[in-house]
Amino acid sequence: MTYAEAKALKRPGFYSLGDTLYLRIGNGAGKSWVQRLTIHGKRHDIGLGSFKLVTLAEARDRAFENRKAARIH
Repeated sequence: MTYAEAKALKRPGFYSLGDTLYLRIGNGAGKSWVQRLTIHGKRHDIGLGSFKLVTLAEARDRAFENRKAARIH
């Protein structure tokens, strides 16, 4: 999914961008980047920032760093 495609989404829900990265759209039309990781058998949703403040590239970078850190633990 590209930034333009993500920007065009309006319906509330979770949209996968691959590699544990999601775009969450709330009922109030707020958008945020979320990462879903499983650590020691438990799912963790990690907020990566607002769609308005964090670019897709930044969200992908943060998600990559989090995946590396989770792999160590």
